[in-house]
This record gives sequence, structure tokens and C-alpha cells, in this order.
Amino acid sequence: MKSPVENMVVRPEFKKGGKMRTRLVAVLLVVGVSLVFLAGAEAQSLISERIGVGLRAAYLLPTEDDILDSALSIEGAAQYGVSNNFATEVSVGHTRPDIIGSIEGGGSARITYVNLSFQFRGEPTADFALYLGGGPSVFFNGYKKGQGPDDYRGRDTFGAHLNIGFDYFVTANVVFNMDAKYLFFDYKYINRDNNKLGTVRADSLLMGTGLKYFF
Repeated sequence: MKSPVENMVVRPEFKKGGKMRTRLVAVLLVVGVSLVFLAGAEAQSLISERIGVGLRAAYLLPTEDDILDSALSIEGAAQYGVSNNFATEVSVGHTRPDIIGSIEGGGSARITYVNLSFQFRGEPTADFALYLGGGPSVFFNGYKKGQGPDDYRGRDTFGAHLNIGFDYFVTANVVFNMDAKYLFFDYKYINRDNNKLGTVRADSLLMGTGLKYFF
């Protein structure tokens, strides 16, 4: 029988998965739209018809519980300014999060992702530009065996992403960049022994910072 003190203790209940993902996406959209339209109209073009290349260090924060652990990521990007207010970007990244659920014995995922982003950019000031974007993504999933009895291999998947960020022009060519992406994707794997397919939802927040160079 529980004591009166034990009965008074309130144990929090943690909401998993879907609600956290919905809230994060909503925050990204609201903040992104607000920042883009608050960027100001007294600007001049900085990237129209210019090509930029960059490198970012990022941190992967899964929003689905008990699946993938957080991990560092490295990301390269190439961008083209279609106009003052519209740009496209292709980014390629790689991360190796530990698997903390779904697969007996754990192990670690090997995920290489490719994002095609279509960005709407607020009118930039002389050295600052905010953007909001999104587009399709491809995830090349691998697996490194843990201590469990079974071995697996990853299956590639399609997904999507949303992103917000800003570019700060240190010079006319060198740019400091901060970028936040929300990745929507599944991590799929196959048991090498019995060919059984497993699928887990692996939506994640990816936050990065780095440098770009515009030609």
C-alpha cells in the first residue's frame, strides 16, 4: 500500500512523437514567415544570378522518441540566386546517429541525405538576408552492426524538409550562414538473415552553421 506522501507525488507524462513534431514545424513556419517579411524593403540585390558554395557543421536532433540518438552532421551546399528574392540550393550531408530503439542490440545508422531547397528570401540589406524554404529530400540509409544477434542493412527512402535561416555577408563574397531544417523521413532496414523489413519514423531537427562563398 502506498503512503500518503507517495500518493501526492505527481508523475509527469511525456507526450511523444507527433505532437512535438507538429509544434516544431509550426514554430519554424511562423518564425520563418515573420522574419522574411520583416527583413525590410530598403535593400539591394546580393545574390541575383550568382553561384555560392558552402560548408556547414550541423547537429541532428531527432523528435521521435527511442529511435535515433542525436548526432553531429557535416553538410555541403551549392546555391544559385535566381532573382533577388528567390534561390535554389542543393545540400548534401552525412550523419551517424546511434540507434537507441527498434533494433535489438542497437548499432548505428549511416545516413547520407540530399535536399533540394526552393528558398524565398526577404529583400536583403547590404549585409544581411533572411530566407524560408523547403523541398524534397532523399535519404541513403546504412547500418553498422551493434551487439545484437542480428545484422541489418539500410533501405533508401524519400522525404521532405522545411528550412529557415539567414546569410550575413562578411564581405561581398564571404558569407556566414545559420540554417535550421526540419527533416521528414523514415529509416528503413532489412534483416539480412530473414529479409524482414522494418520501418521507423525518424523526423528530426537539423541545426547548422557555416560559411559560403559567392562568385
